[in-house]
Amino acid sequence: MGRTFKIEALEAKTGHAVLKIDGYLLHSKYNPIKEAQKYAKEQYAMHHSHIIFGYGNGYIIDALSEQLAHGEKILIIDPMIEQGIIKIHERHKREPFYYWSSSEENTLGMYISGITSSKESKVKVICSYNYDKLFPKELRSTLHLIKDYQEKSIINENTTILFSKKWQKNLAENTISVINDYSLEKIHRKYSKPVIIASGGPSLTKQLPLLKRIKDNAILIAAGSTINSLLAANIEPDFVVSIDGGESNYHHFKELEIKNARLIYCAFNHPKIRHSFKKKAFAFVTSEENQTVDYFNRKFDRHFPKIIGGGTVAHFALSIAQYISSGPIAMIGQDLAYTNNKTHASNNKHERKITKQEIVSGGIMVADGYYGDRVSTSKVLYSMKTTFEEMAKLAPSKVPVYNCTEGGLKINGYNQIPFQEFCEKYVDVQNIQDNFSIEMLVNNEIDDHSLVDIFEDELIIYDKINSYLSEALLILKKNKSEVDFSKNSLKKLDKIDKKLMKLYPDVQMQFIVGPLVLESSQAFLENENETVIETYQRVYNQSKSLYKNLLEVTKESKENIESVIYQLKNKENYIK
Repeated sequence: MGRTFKIEALEAKTGHAVLKIDGYLLHSKYNPIKEAQKYAKEQYAMHHSHIIFGYGNGYIIDALSEQLAHGEKILIIDPMIEQGIIKIHERHKREPFYYWSSSEENTLGMYISGITSSKESKVKVICSYNYDKLFPKELRSTLHLIKDYQEKSIINENTTILFSKKWQKNLAENTISVINDYSLEKIHRKYSKPVIIASGGPSLTKQLPLLKRIKDNAILIAAGSTINSLLAANIEPDFVVSIDGGESNYHHFKELEIKNARLIYCAFNHPKIRHSFKKKAFAFVTSEENQTVDYFNRKFDRHFPKIIGGGTVAHFALSIAQYISSGPIAMIGQDLAYTNNKTHASNNKHERKITKQEIVSGGIMVADGYYGDRVSTSKVLYSMKTTFEEMAKLAPSKVPVYNCTEGGLKINGYNQIPFQEFCEKYVDVQNIQDNFSIEMLVNNEIDDHSLVDIFEDELIIYDKINSYLSEALLILKKNKSEVDFSKNSLKKLDKIDKKLMKLYPDVQMQFIVGPLVLESSQAFLENENETVIETYQRVYNQSKSLYKNLLEVTKESKENIESVIYQLKNKENYIK
């Protein structure tokens, strides 16, 4: 049963309805409209999404909506609406107003991401009068969820901007492999065996003896660098998932020669990792990469599935396990915590002990553990945990998923059983044999001459893009007014922008254009009370900066493709 409230419906001196809950007024009993307008003016933040904790009679929502001028959104959260005590007025059931409750399928972070654009990931939380006294626990929980969302958003945006050029280069270097390897869709639901996902948490070490005994009766997936811990125990997995394009990730694989395990990788994975695997690999794209999917479809007639992840290889490994098998899934080594003060399992190249200095400095936090205890973790690891929980809520698995880590953080939304129990129930007992074999797959490879022709056509498109960007910069330079753009200039720039948008899908700039536009929009946000001259200067500088940056990365992207052509033409079996 829900909480019981003493509710009083009063009338302000202005005649407006006022609610009093458990002795607390939600609005002024004198002039609630004037009060709401004053509060909204104080709280409004330009270019922010506004989250209102506490609806009341909706006066603050009305007043705040009058302040909106730049496409900002208003998200309403109210425990009393959840319990059916009060209702949202009809006028607040359409854009820019939104409502979220804890019973929603999407988590709060996902909901905010869904209603805001990237440049609006800044969030302003406004607590309505006396809601902090009526619902302190719910308010704290909401603030915690929002903080977690903001931290993830900042990390994701910064990572995207920082590594976009690296990922773009990786895509170019991976293209030949991606085209001639298998698409992951070739093994969609081909297996019925149970799947074991081995991650590199400290507790993995104790599971290795059992894993070694039963691995032939299951599909074993290694999450990234975990491969080293497995190989050191003479366990070669069936698949290794890798998504990290950084140099440090490559060092985990640099000296390995993996004979039987097959790599499952995304387009921006470090390209040299592919060389460590002797057998044909499987490629996929991440769920956000619509443009990459379209590029490979259109230019090479290659179709790759979009796999949901959360920024780490462990999240992708779980989605891939669900994608390739109809069998139950066990996660081991998914500590997300410093079990026994260790960072990783034995023989992982990142394995080390947590220092006293790290504990003293506040870099370590404590959270609920697997066994109901409190365990040491970090903000990054805890964020990974919440992403697993979001995945369980947003895309529930069609097969049973068990957290068999036996240590580390408790991950809500997943069944917890010992690994031994999972093996007895699904692996040793059933001993399922799949009729499918990867050796049965056929892949039509594209010959090197055809690839060279395709990439040389792409070089021509890069030259066109360069020409249009240079023309746009010249148009800006020739604009005489210091107050606004001439109609002729605007018309020409609009025409160029439309031509560019048609050309970009046919070249490898998927990872660069979006981040550059995002960075530009954030760096040149409108200020309050701008003069006409200030507005013109801001838009002029933003346009000039964007065109110049695009010109620079277009040159780099063209060089990436030229390098691919050079590799193809210098292969031993390439006949001129």
